[in-house]
Amino acid sequence: SSQIWPLSHGENHAGNGEWSKDGRRFVYYQTTASSCQLTMLEFSAESMPTLQSENTVHQCPVGSYGNVAFSHDGRKLIFSENSGPGTAYFIYLKDLASGEIYQPAQPPVFLAGNAEFDLHPSKEQLLIASPDEAQQLAYYLLDIKKNKLSYLFSKNQWLCCPIWNQQGNAILQTDSDPANNILQLSLSGQLLHK
Repeated sequence: SSQIWPLSHGENHAGNGEWSKDGRRFVYYQTTASSCQLTMLEFSAESMPTLQSENTVHQCPVGSYGNVAFSHDGRKLIFSENSGPGTAYFIYLKDLASGEIYQPAQPPVFLAGNAEFDLHPSKEQLLIASPDEAQQLAYYLLDIKKNKLSYLFSKNQWLCCPIWNQQGNAILQTDSDPANNILQLSLSGQLLHK
């Protein structure tokens, strides 16, 4: 339909967001200098979707600009937030039906903490990239259903924003500065492709 839905309104700024697997919901960070919330847009299932509702689904601390994703079944939100400017990020899961929020197993927090994660393309697993005690970037795998965290590897480089590849058997991310390459790493940290 070429219809446009603006996400920023006045002083509100739209941040990181994610579509649900069925493509009918979109959740994103909406922030101002004095507020932070996760907003969810719900669309009709028609071939020409229309916006049906816009709701705040979570109030986050001012200064949080984390990551957000839907679980594969669409029943939970996975998000990262801090407790205020200059504090470390933690990962949380929120049951959208009950409103229950809990903190899954995750790496100990150093520096910015656990802001960066990516949901596996088909499994309920998170790839988490987090600074470790030696200020290297450490990679972890969280099995959400079992609430089990596994260490994968560390890199003595500060690399940005790792994500799963489409098959879910390798990691993609930008190279260190100057970031003009995309790296593909195995789950043991071996360089597969540059």
